[in-house]
Order: sequence, then structure tokens, then C-alpha cells
Amino acid sequence: MIGSYKDLTDRLDQFGIKYFLTGSRCWNCWTRNSDYDIGIDYDSMNNILADMRHLDAERSSYNACIKIKMLDDTEVNLIPLTKVDFEIWKLSTEYIRVMTSCYPSLRKKMGNKQFRISLFEMQRALTRMMIT
Repeated sequence: MIGSYKDLTDRLDQFGIKYFLTGSRCWNCWTRNSDYDIGIDYDSMNNILADMRHLDAERSSYNACIKIKMLDDTEVNLIPLTKVDFEIWKLSTEYIRVMTSCYPSLRKKMGNKQFRISLFEMQRALTRMMIT
């Protein structure tokens, strides 16, 4: 039974479902109450959701992800992405992860959620322009 973030990633690995961690937990600027943001292959989404029927799940207010309340009280956002968007999000996430690990001054700014979201949106746009 899936009840925690670790259970979820173990199940994704078990089924060979492509996913990646993104957002504040990936960029090392999370707080104790931060959720986990997982980019997941859109075609695999229903397979994993069937395994989590026992959990509280709902569409986000902005309709971009499925918010899941785990049994250990953590929240996980499953972000379904098409093949192209999956690669764009993954590359953008990795770029920001590398930048924050190389530049301490950027790491401090990443604590500001609005800055973090803006930086990611700009990086996604740049990545999309480069690969499509």
C-alpha cells in the first residue's frame, strides 16, 4: 500500500514509470511543510492513481496536478506531462538544481517562492525554445 513519498517512488520504480522530483525539495530550498512535486509521464498517471485510491487525491485549484495527501501527512503533487513537456521540465529542473548548487547567492534567493516560480517559468520557456 502506498502511504508515503518513499512508497510512491518505490512503486514508480517497480513499474518502470518515468518520473523526477522538481520544485523546492529538488532545489534544496524546502521547509518542513513543503510538499513533494513529481513530474510524471502522462500516459502512466492512471496506472499509479489506481494504486492510491485509498488516499485523498484531488485536482489542484489551477488544474495542473493531482494533489495527494499521504498517510504520513506529507503532500505530493503529481504533475502529468506529455513526452515533450516531460523532457522540458526535467531539463529545466536539472539546470536550476545545478545553478543553485554552484551559486550560494542564488540558493538564498530560492527561498522566495515567487522568485523560484518565476525563475523556473523563464527556464522552461528558454528550454522549450532550444529543443522544439
